[in-house]
Amino acid sequence: MFKKASREERMNRARNVDPDTFDRLMASASVGSSMECWPVNTALNKDGYAAIRIAGKKTRAHRAMFALFFPGVPAPVVRHMCHRPNCINPAHLRAGTQHDNVMDRVLAGRGGDLRGERNGRAKLTPAQIAEIRNSAESGAAIARRLGISKNMACRIRRGLAWAHITGEQ
Repeated sequence: MFKKASREERMNRARNVDPDTFDRLMASASVGSSMECWPVNTALNKDGYAAIRIAGKKTRAHRAMFALFFPGVPAPVVRHMCHRPNCINPAHLRAGTQHDNVMDRVLAGRGGDLRGERNGRAKLTPAQIAEIRNSAESGAAIARRLGISKNMACRIRRGLAWAHITGEQ
């Protein structure tokens, strides 16, 4: 049986891989116990991720930390099991695919429902959908009046578009 490496042994291995990067990452974070998140205290991008410059290239901090602690492990995507994008605690990071990452987001309740009015590109409201479905007007007349395509007006009427809207609004 293999003995699981202690936190100190893993940190020493990571420090040996690239001491400069390791020290810069650790200095930029609030490091606590191995169970706590280690949030990076530097500037974050609009999505909440921290970056570090390595060999002149900008890399996300959590990817750099994963590479230090798990060298050679292929990771198309580095997932945050704690769901905090600025956390660099290697105990909270896992390799995975984009599909794994999306499923993590959905299971954590952060999937976001962008149907209908919640979609920033939507032109109609639920009240207008009900109006289209109950109208005796032609699809072309509805389309002209509401600024949508005739095809969309007909799809709404048949329940193929905006299907999540049911009944009178």
